[in-house]
Amino acid sequence: CKFPHVAELVNGYRGSGVTELELSSPHLTNVSLPSLFAALPHLPRLTSLCIDGVTLSDRNAGYLMRVLAYVPSLQKFTLSGTCLGLGGLIDIVKVFEYLPNLTELSITNNGFADDTSVLVCQFPKLKGLKKLNLESNGLGSDLTRSNTALGEGKSGIEFVAQMLEELESLEELYLDGNSIDVSGAEALAKAFPKLPHLKLIDLDHNNLGDAGAEALSEGLSCIPNLKTLWLGSNEIGDAGATAIAASLSCMDSLIDLGLQDNTIGEMGATALGNTLSHMIGLQELALHDNPITGAGLASIGDAFKTLTSLTSLSLQHMGLGDSAHELLGSLTHLSGLKEIDLSGNSLSATSVGFLVTALPALSQLKELRFGSNPIGDIGASILATALPHLKSLEKLRLFNSGIGDMGAAALAQALPDIRGLTVLDLHWNEIGDEGIFKVAQTLPMVGHLDTLILDGNCMGSEGAAALSQCFHRMEALTAMSLSNNPIGDNGICAVAEELPYLTSLTMLKLFNNDIGDTGASSLAQNLHRLRSLTYLNLQRNLIGDDAAKALGRTISRMSSLTEVNLSENSIADEGAASLAEALTYMPQCHKFNLSENPGITGGTDAIQQIETVLTLPRRERESRAVELREERERAGAGERGREMQFRAWCRGCTVPAVVEGVEKCRASGGEKLHIMYRDIGHTGVAALVQALALLPNLTELHLRSNHIGDIGAACLAQALPLLTHLTR
Repeated sequence: CKFPHVAELVNGYRGSGVTELELSSPHLTNVSLPSLFAALPHLPRLTSLCIDGVTLSDRNAGYLMRVLAYVPSLQKFTLSGTCLGLGGLIDIVKVFEYLPNLTELSITNNGFADDTSVLVCQFPKLKGLKKLNLESNGLGSDLTRSNTALGEGKSGIEFVAQMLEELESLEELYLDGNSIDVSGAEALAKAFPKLPHLKLIDLDHNNLGDAGAEALSEGLSCIPNLKTLWLGSNEIGDAGATAIAASLSCMDSLIDLGLQDNTIGEMGATALGNTLSHMIGLQELALHDNPITGAGLASIGDAFKTLTSLTSLSLQHMGLGDSAHELLGSLTHLSGLKEIDLSGNSLSATSVGFLVTALPALSQLKELRFGSNPIGDIGASILATALPHLKSLEKLRLFNSGIGDMGAAALAQALPDIRGLTVLDLHWNEIGDEGIFKVAQTLPMVGHLDTLILDGNCMGSEGAAALSQCFHRMEALTAMSLSNNPIGDNGICAVAEELPYLTSLTMLKLFNNDIGDTGASSLAQNLHRLRSLTYLNLQRNLIGDDAAKALGRTISRMSSLTEVNLSENSIADEGAASLAEALTYMPQCHKFNLSENPGITGGTDAIQQIETVLTLPRRERESRAVELREERERAGAGERGREMQFRAWCRGCTVPAVVEGVEKCRASGGEKLHIMYRDIGHTGVAALVQALALLPNLTELHLRSNHIGDIGAACLAQALPLLTHLTR
């Protein structure tokens, strides 16, 4: 919204039953915000206010504070990415005493860093607060500017810990993405015993290290009701993991543990495994991106025997290798598992053999991620034998696995037995036309498939044509990606012809498919039938101006498109102009990429027009689009009328040469009419004159050697004044 529209928006909702308000438009400026804030007291049922990605000056922060004092119904308040500085923060926190019902407070991704001391005096007034989110604020161990002068010498995180002690009702604490180290961990550990109701702690992406983890563990053991603990990406090694493991033994209620992306090795994993074996209620475990080997893996595997409640297990990118066969075999105990990720572990076909012995026991498994493992055709064939046992499987991801035609054929045979499959991801493999043909034969039997990803294979025109033949039985498909395959124009033409059957498609990726003007023009003829399509990617192809014009005419009628990518093609200024014009009809489109088309000259009007349109407020774009559509409809009505008149003229004309000439002229744009050496006579000229009214854009008229005589010339003379564009 820009300022003139804000008042109208505000007045439309005054006194209404609105309970949630989110302000996330970059067009909301410091000029327009006060008008919008003024409406808040007039929303008596407002319980949730979110201001996200809107630059909030200190002055407007103060104004917001004064307004919120009149909204006592507020229960959830979020300030994210507002560039809120210390001055604004000081004003905002003053309003807390007027919000007795506030239960959730999120102040994230702002700029006050360690200047949190101003919060301390106000947080005691939020006795009912249950959720506090201070993610990505740069909180660390630096001394706060606002209190160093007073001699208090406390760091930002120490002030946070101090205020936490006053929030006895707190249940969820989010401190992800800060810079908390050992001193911060010590301060938090002292506060935890005073938070008896705490159920969730998120400390992902900080700087705890081993020392911080050890300090934190002392406080964690005093939170018996904790259900979720996230300590990922903290450089925690064996010593820190061992300390955390000791504190876990006191957390009988824990159901979600995240220790991913650390440096936990054999010793730390051994300690964790010993503790995990007693945590029978654990449901989610993330250990991925840790270099766990040897006895550590064995200890984790032994713990699986008692973790029968586990539903989600993340073990990707751990470098397991084929030595992890015992761990894979122990998965058979996790009968309640619904998601497992073993991607990127250098597991070969040998390891697949151990995995398939466990898979039949995982009858509730919904998602299997096994990508980036060099299993090849043999491994894929072995895995295919176990897939029919996974009756609940919904998502199968086997990307970058070295699978060729033989492996694809084996997987295809198993697909009909997985009737609940919604996602099939086979990107970056080596599947050619033969393998695609086998997959295409069985895809229609998977009635609920909504996502098909076949990027980066060896699919040619024949494979694409075979795949397209099953579209008429894949009505549920919402996303399809065929990028980085040498499909070419012939293949894309086959795909385009069958596209209208995919009535639910919202995303279509055809990146780097060797598509030229012929293929793109074929797409243009059918894209408009995909009424749900929101994302179209035709990047890095061979599309020129002719196809760009055809695409422009098509997408201008697609009201659902929000993102279009035509970068890295062969489009020049003329095609760019057509696409720029199309964008004016698409107010919902917020991303339109024509970059790296060498034929588009620098600073061309089309590119400038696209940039201008994308920065206009949505409402202004919608208004303009309505006007343009109405103009187009009127022009279309006129064109339809002329078409009817033309057909009637054709039926009445008795000179075939004249009919043929006029038809060719209309087909080529209606600018040049050539009827020469046909002896049409004055009768033909009389018939032609009736048709000239249907050619308003005629610029050239050639009637050489037709024996029209004086009568024909006189007849033609009467029509010439109507041809206002005639130049020759």
